[in-house]
Amino acid sequence: MRADEFYRAFREYEGRKKKAEELSSKINALAKETIDSRESMEELDKLFEEALSLVKEDPFLSSIFERSFQSYCEAKLFLSFLRDKKIEIAENIDLNLSLGSLKHMLGDLRRYFLEKMERADIDEAKNAFEAMDEIFKTLEKLGEETEDLARMVDRSREELYDYRRKREELDLDDVWFRR
Repeated sequence: MRADEFYRAFREYEGRKKKAEELSSKINALAKETIDSRESMEELDKLFEEALSLVKEDPFLSSIFERSFQSYCEAKLFLSFLRDKKIEIAENIDLNLSLGSLKHMLGDLRRYFLEKMERADIDEAKNAFEAMDEIFKTLEKLGEETEDLARMVDRSREELYDYRRKREELDLDDVWFRR
């Protein structure tokens, strides 16, 4: 390869790399925004497909997208839980990224659980806890490191139990009609 051909190929690669880095940043930001706002994945899906196309064109770019693909997975998992009350793993994603996304999703579910507990929406808090517990058990079965996650799930279990216990102790009908 001549020097001018090498230089042209290098500039083309640098252009693809810059585009990949910008796209990766957009995916990360939009995934976080999607989780926080609990809105549609439509725009995020488009960016994800564009990223996949870039990686197919140049597999060396895949390392640039590792975190953004995990963020995409996390958003997809969380929104599928909110929408359908089930966990839907994104297609075309490496299993290790999906496992990492499940671990991060436990944190999102924990925040959602606490939000619902604060609003006394116990049924929805219970759904979030059950999803957390199921994900935790799945990760454990797969041999994933779960020590920190165990504490988070146990703390949620205790909070749900404490809420129910306090509610039973303070049965308002019983207090109201007691003489």
